[in-house]
Amino acid sequence: MLADEGFVETTPGEHGGTRYRRSPESLVVEQASDILEHVSTDELVARIQDMREQLTEYQAEFGVESPEELAVSQTNQVLAESGGPQAEIDPERIREWKTLRRNLAFANAALSISTAEQFVDDDRRSTD
Repeated sequence: MLADEGFVETTPGEHGGTRYRRSPESLVVEQASDILEHVSTDELVARIQDMREQLTEYQAEFGVESPEELAVSQTNQVLAESGGPQAEIDPERIREWKTLRRNLAFANAALSISTAEQFVDDDRRSTD
């Protein structure tokens, strides 16, 4: 029943049983709901703007759009043996960039849910 509703995903277990795992969608909705419980919509909009600015700073610093592109770029440079030694990139800095992208995705999901809830509330008021 939960699998039919999209709350969990199922896979066959090793010994014939069924393994259940929470669906990514339900985890995103849970995280977004948690954000909305603790942060006002106005504050969320401000935080999203700040995170977008930070993301732009990372992109300018590294010259690529994402940490994944940075890894590909570094690998290509090593394979091409282009020039002298490469500058060492702090792994903690890359983790921070990945975390920022993750947090921004959840914040955007929360804002989308908040906006959708406003439309639902408006529709309810207009039909009452």
